[in-house]
Amino acid sequence: MLADTSITADVGLFFAAVAAGASVVAVKQSKSAGKAARDTVQLAADTLRETELARRDAERDHLRRRLERAGELLEAILHSSADEGHSNAWTRPRNELSAAIVGLRDILPICTRICDEAVTRSTAQPLVGDARNEIEARLRGLESG
Repeated sequence: MLADTSITADVGLFFAAVAAGASVVAVKQSKSAGKAARDTVQLAADTLRETELARRDAERDHLRRRLERAGELLEAILHSSADEGHSNAWTRPRNELSAAIVGLRDILPICTRICDEAVTRSTAQPLVGDARNEIEARLRGLESG
């Protein structure tokens, strides 16, 4: 009977040791899983941050191109205004400018005035210089910020 008790105790100790070993392995795996989860969360946060920066850069580039196009149209208005042979030549670039500044009218009030109020080339021409300065200021603001 003593031998049976001894064997039972040895078997019990054996299984206790196995359980303890399994617990140690489980804790190590749990720590590894936790680190992997933290690394995944950090990678996702980094990706989100990079995506947001790329989106902002793309929006800034798009606005820069739109402002540059508006500046080109102002130059076309100025040069067509100087063309004495075609008295209404300035209206085409003015109309294109009106379409080009859709969504930008609140940040380009002088360009808006040219589109909305200039009905003759003599009323458009004095505003063109100020409108160019307005666009240049916006472009400088994009470069600095």
